[in-house]
Amino acid sequence: MHELNNSNPLFTKAISVDLQNMLKHDSSPESTVELLQEFWSTSVFQPWAEVRQRPSKNIRSHFVELGWLLSGSPKLKSSDILLQISHIIETIHLGSLIIDDIHDDSHERRGAMAIHRMYDLPLALNLGNFLYFQAAHLINELDVSQKYREIALKQIIEIMRDAHLGQALDISINITKVEPTKVPKLVETSLRLKSGALMKLSLKLGALLNEDFEDFSKLDRFGESFGSCLQKLDDIGNMNVACLNSKHLEDLKLKRPTWIWSVLSQKGSSENWNDFIQAVDKLPEIKPLEDFLKLTNLKKTALDLALAELHKITEILKTEFQLNESSLAYSLIIKMKEKITNAY
Repeated sequence: MHELNNSNPLFTKAISVDLQNMLKHDSSPESTVELLQEFWSTSVFQPWAEVRQRPSKNIRSHFVELGWLLSGSPKLKSSDILLQISHIIETIHLGSLIIDDIHDDSHERRGAMAIHRMYDLPLALNLGNFLYFQAAHLINELDVSQKYREIALKQIIEIMRDAHLGQALDISINITKVEPTKVPKLVETSLRLKSGALMKLSLKLGALLNEDFEDFSKLDRFGESFGSCLQKLDDIGNMNVACLNSKHLEDLKLKRPTWIWSVLSQKGSSENWNDFIQAVDKLPEIKPLEDFLKLTNLKKTALDLALAELHKITEILKTEFQLNESSLAYSLIIKMKEKITNAY
């Protein structure tokens, strides 16, 4: 599969085609058409290109290829089909990042200023929502069967609904006000819906290229679990008290339901729980948090549990699909495991 890169000509072509399609039935004078193009370019396509050019791990894009491989690697009408589907997935993901940054009022995203701070909040909100619908629109541009388009669009709608329910949990819960025994279920559900849903969609859109494939329940479980593990590792990475990146400790300051709280509620004492809340309440002063992490070794415990789960779900998939270690699918899974493990 081609790498999904920041200078992808398909992306530039898509922008040009979109502008042309929007204006092809417009009977306005040429000067008015040019003005519309200018406004859309500055309010939609330029900010989209700006954030898209930033570095990304493209994990979800590789999961499109993995879904295709696990479904039996059916022959494709075009060698670009997987790349185009990956672009659709990344478009949804990018929209979700823009909206998530608005929810958290983040300062940065992928090493640069968050879009709602670089431009303004109304523009960013509109762009994030636009990208969700743009992804659905692009399904109809694929050189695939009508059956694929119908199922894929249905999956996008269902999974985006689930992702918003997961995000609703994330932004509505002050985790310090929740009874510790209820925290693991809340966190697991939030992670599964908001992070696992899009990973599941990535696998499905790849596997749907084989219309005879039926083992979607196995892919769903793996996609949700892998996506949850990815978010768990991200939660651990965000606990870097020595890092000056404004994204670090953001979820703690906002008291979001993250993996760290789930592990503490299961492995720590009631005294640990209360001490952690006190340390979080003192942020941005980091010494109380730093002292707590040294005393309890919470980060290592959380990391060990997340990595153990990642290994377990990989081995389950290997068994369920009877993969050998030299198979392309298994090699891609291992590559993705290493990529996210080293990233955090």
